[in-house]
Amino acid sequence: MTIISSTLFLPNYPFRKISEPLAKAFQTHASSELINVPLKLLECYLQLIEAELSYVHLSSRSCEPIIIGFVGALRSRTLADSKEPVRIRWARRFVETLTSLRDEIPGMPNFDYLMADLEEGKELWDSQQKKLNPLALRYWNGWQVDSLKGVPSFLALGELWHSHGPEFTEEYYRTWKTFSAKQARCNTTLCNKLASYLSKNSLEWPTTTFQNPENIKSFFLHFMKEHFLTAYRENLNIPTQIKTWNRFISNCEEAFIQSGVWATPFGDGLPRPIRPKQHRAQTRVSVSDEGVEIHEKLITRVPLEITDNEAIEILFKSIHKDIETVKSWATEQANELYSRVQLRILATTRINSSEIKPRKGWQRRSYDHESICAIFQSNGFPSSRMDFEHQYGYTILSADVANILGLPAAGTLYPYQCLLVAEHNEITESFLKNFRLYDDKGRRSGFVKTDTGYQLVGFKDRRGGKLSEQKIQLNANSTKRIFEVIKITAPLRKYLKGIGDSRWKELFLTCGKGFGHPRTAVIPTWNKALFDKHTRIFERLAQQFSNHTSLRGTELKNFLSRVTLSSLRASCGVEVYLKTQSVEAMSKALGHANHDCLQLSHYLPESILAFFQARWIRIFQRGLICDAMKDSSFLIEAADFETMEELNLFLKNHALKDIPDHLVNPENTQTTEPYSANQYSEVYISVDPGIMTALVSLEKAVATAERPEEVTGVARYWADLTKAVVAEIRRDNDALLKDHLYVAEQRCNPRRMEKLIYEC
Repeated sequence: MTIISSTLFLPNYPFRKISEPLAKAFQTHASSELINVPLKLLECYLQLIEAELSYVHLSSRSCEPIIIGFVGALRSRTLADSKEPVRIRWARRFVETLTSLRDEIPGMPNFDYLMADLEEGKELWDSQQKKLNPLALRYWNGWQVDSLKGVPSFLALGELWHSHGPEFTEEYYRTWKTFSAKQARCNTTLCNKLASYLSKNSLEWPTTTFQNPENIKSFFLHFMKEHFLTAYRENLNIPTQIKTWNRFISNCEEAFIQSGVWATPFGDGLPRPIRPKQHRAQTRVSVSDEGVEIHEKLITRVPLEITDNEAIEILFKSIHKDIETVKSWATEQANELYSRVQLRILATTRINSSEIKPRKGWQRRSYDHESICAIFQSNGFPSSRMDFEHQYGYTILSADVANILGLPAAGTLYPYQCLLVAEHNEITESFLKNFRLYDDKGRRSGFVKTDTGYQLVGFKDRRGGKLSEQKIQLNANSTKRIFEVIKITAPLRKYLKGIGDSRWKELFLTCGKGFGHPRTAVIPTWNKALFDKHTRIFERLAQQFSNHTSLRGTELKNFLSRVTLSSLRASCGVEVYLKTQSVEAMSKALGHANHDCLQLSHYLPESILAFFQARWIRIFQRGLICDAMKDSSFLIEAADFETMEELNLFLKNHALKDIPDHLVNPENTQTTEPYSANQYSEVYISVDPGIMTALVSLEKAVATAERPEEVTGVARYWADLTKAVVAEIRRDNDALLKDHLYVAEQRCNPRRMEKLIYEC
């Protein structure tokens, strides 16, 4: 049995057997962060064999059995469940750091010989395993909890173990484990914060706290105060924190109090602050580096305070442009991956794999593309590094081979997921996570053919109960993409099914960086912290996006940090609204079970909504009043506008007019109520031959633009406005207006507008 199943939770364990000065010295002398994992594994090893390590211990030969035994433990898979190459790297990095430490520790033995023979120590570790400390074994096994869907999370209970003892810690863990197994998703953040707060204040809040009705309530009041003061200091959204806290309290009451593990508090239960009413657009707000408040629901960066012109640019240009950037990138990446799969299949028809005889030391250049494909076709997915080396040689990189074969390395199926969400906005991230293609009986249940085509059948947890099942009616393009994913993941699915791993039933599978053990494909999370820590990831993405956007450097990094399946879905939903001016159509596109008239406010900040209500909605949803004026139809020739800004200013001043006060309020009554954008309101559209000719010319220039992706948002705005005005005139029976429209269409000159509609 492996003691540590995952190294991901090792940072949660404190150093107790390695002295603090020595731990810092290891980190100082190591040439990279790779020492962090072996250092925590050394702490684990010391606790298991009940030994300690400090400067004093390293300065004598008495430390040799410890060092040799630890290197042996690293080489064995029984200490940590990692691949052999990774364990070898840990051992080498540890020995290298020891060599560097000799410069400041007189009398320290020389362990360089271990570099030549890392196998030494395995025998010592094998004998030590027979008498390991059982409590330390349990402590380092960790505290993993699994959701209803089998997704693992880890509780950080190391400090609690030492402050409140193993018995209390195990009870806390078992209770959360039982509760989490019934939840679609595990949220362990506040579980871990509570454990951390307890361990730091163990004298004030001992284990008996939770068996006393008065003390338990007092504890949660203090913990709540600390939680919200921390949230305030970190500038977090307080209403969102209140929502998270109240959900956590409900979980605590169900898991601990209703089950009788903890005492029932006096009064009306554990403390719950009242959540203030908050406009939906006030959620998902952050502050940019420039100090500007930003709404983060969409891919597009939307400042909370903007002008009408900025709103026009965002609504009629930026949102569509950002969606198209992601879609064009995803399309290119998906096509490239699938083309490699097709080449692999084609290559296997041209060469006989039995003619290829791998030999030790075969250089990478000895393999041509067809040979690699034939070997893979004959042998399938290799079960180990040894099998890989036997099939492909010892010097070729597994990542290169996986790339040639078109295997789904980590993150390579993300473009397919983006395309599915962009095509069908009702698909959510939770719908795609662990999406099952086959049921437990081996029948294909997630991708089903019907009389009208194909459906994706999955579940959206937030809908709950009977509504959780979703059937997505696919179109020809999305159906094609699903078939491609099935073909791309087929070798991994075949391997998993062959070894009895139930993950073969899932649609999205990956083999890591090269030929890692096939597993569920994790949906990537792009953010600035990831890009700053792993610069190669950003460099690779920057190269991939270079053909699809003009953004570079920090601007591109900020853009990519906003790209998620959720933000792409939200952006597509807003685009549906922009095209239809129907919140109901947007709700339907997003797959909401119930139509919500306030849905739009969840995706757009107040500044954008105000623009809609004060300008756009007045025009398209509150009626049109057209007032004809007689003027020259040769206006665009005479004015000779040089920039879109000049034309925009002219049209704003002459085409759009607010209704005069004496018509809005004929009795001149006084009111103290501020103007509300929700009130019924209208604007004049001043339609004379000159203005109408300018508008029609602009609309046709936009419609026939040779570079549509570069057309400004302002130009798109006036073009869409013109369509609405023209449609209204055609519906109306006013002969004079129809005459103005006829003259405008005869005199329009789109070529005069071409230079104005593009970005400078």
